[in-house]
Amino acid sequence: MQVLLTIEASQCPWRYVKSIATMPGDTGSLTAIKQVKAWYSQCLLNHEQCRRDQSSQLPTRIICIDGPNTARLHISEDEQADYVCLSHCWGGQTVIQTTIETLEQYTADLPWGQLPKTFQDAIQFAYSLGFKYLWIDSLC
Repeated sequence: MQVLLTIEASQCPWRYVKSIATMPGDTGSLTAIKQVKAWYSQCLLNHEQCRRDQSSQLPTRIICIDGPNTARLHISEDEQADYVCLSHCWGGQTVIQTTIETLEQYTADLPWGQLPKTFQDAIQFAYSLGFKYLWIDSLC
């Protein structure tokens, strides 16, 4: 069985997934950030499978977070570091993507105003948690 975090007053739509905790209010709030940091610390402390002696190898392309509203695409050369991933549904909409035409621009700076709110939130959340790298499929 898989577990996940749900927002207060919401229910998980999948019968084989059990909600183990709820997050009150805004998931980007200081309260939420503190709670997630506490859960993450507990995971590292109490779960052997969550502990690692070393960082992971970075994917070839990954988002480097320079600030809460500033990020760029980073081309990794067999580098090791901790990173987080955003799993999302593209749906029927066209999602911003890295192409040959945008690669050079995105390695200098991702166009913040053109990023979907989900991407902006993920970058800000990862930054708040202290992560420098984030992988999002369409950009990486």
